[in-house]
Amino acid sequence: MKQAYPSSDSLRLAVRQTWQTLLGVSALADDSNVFDLGATSLLVLRFVNQIQQSTGLKLSEADVYDRPTVAGMAQCLGSTSEARQAPAPSTSRSTATSSAATSPGSSMAIIGMAVRVGDARDVDAFWSNLLADRSSIRHFSD
Repeated sequence: MKQAYPSSDSLRLAVRQTWQTLLGVSALADDSNVFDLGATSLLVLRFVNQIQQSTGLKLSEADVYDRPTVAGMAQCLGSTSEARQAPAPSTSRSTATSSAATSPGSSMAIIGMAVRVGDARDVDAFWSNLLADRSSIRHFSD
C-alpha cells in the first residue's frame, strides 16, 4: 500500500504558513525571498524542524538557502515526496557504503575562515601570532 504524501498545493501552503508565523508577517508571496523579509539562520533551523513535523518530509537547511522562496522550498519538498514513492534501486556494495556515509548522524560541516588582522594577512599568520603571543590589535587615536 502506497503512503499518501502531501500535494504540491498543500506543501506550498505549509511552507507559506510556517514562514508567516516565524517571520511575523500576514502575507507571503510565492516568489518572496524569506531572507529579504528577515529570516535568519536560527529561523531556518526552526523552519526545517517545523516543516518536517507538519509534513513528515525532510528539507535540509542547505535547501532553504538554495531556494529561499515559498515556491522553491515547496518544490524541494515535492521532489522529496516523489523520491520516497519511487521504487528503491537494488543496493550494491558501493551504494551501501555511500548511503551509510550520508545517513543521519554522519553529517559533516565545512567551515571556512578568512582573516586580515594587523600584520596577519591570512589565517596561518594569524594563528602563528596567537601561538607566539603576539598581539595584532592596533589602537587608533581620535
